[in-house]
Amino acid sequence: MTLDLIINFLHEHKDELKQDYHVEKIGIFGSYAKNQEKESSDIDFFVKFSQKSYRNLTRLYDYFEKAFGKKVDIITEHKNMRPSLRREIQSSIIYG
Repeated sequence: MTLDLIINFLHEHKDELKQDYHVEKIGIFGSYAKNQEKESSDIDFFVKFSQKSYRNLTRLYDYFEKAFGKKVDIITEHKNMRPSLRREIQSSIIYG
């Protein structure tokens, strides 16, 4: 799995992500965004939902893990985010 493949997937499935999972904005951060991934690395996503719900979040986890064949981590945008995490995400995020 490469960053380019992930970005292409997000572009190709943009309408589906918006309609089925209510994804308003999505980006990749962490090791994949920095081109430092290893075989054991998970894929870190930062997601803003238009309709945030536990159901949308869990369904998106399942969808991505099946699509990419890798463990994923999804961080959602929220006002109480730790400043250090926000800085880490902002320093490497690549929007799809």
